[in-house]
Amino acid sequence: MVKKTSSIVIIGFMLVSWTIGIYFLNINYDPVLIIPTLNDFLWMSPFKAILGLTSVVTAFTILLFLSQYTFKSFFQNRKKFYIAHISHHTAWILIVMLQVKVIAFNLGICH
Repeated sequence: MVKKTSSIVIIGFMLVSWTIGIYFLNINYDPVLIIPTLNDFLWMSPFKAILGLTSVVTAFTILLFLSQYTFKSFFQNRKKFYIAHISHHTAWILIVMLQVKVIAFNLGICH
């Protein structure tokens, strides 16, 4: 039950991230988006800025699910399973937070 729920949560975060990114790209299209960093700004294309990291982590998520299916004996150990899934949950939460930060900055909400 825990394994199924954890996988559903990961898929939920992935769908939320893709939905936020595609919605923002459809509503507000600019030729260049600005990503604020600690002491500089990065200028990127909209797809790279909003959905680039989402695409990379989606590929890692698919690899996690394939490896979980292929190497069932490796994930029988609860400690390894929890480390893999908790780190994945944390990665998706950070991606959604970064997307919201970039969107808010480019909309002029938080300067």
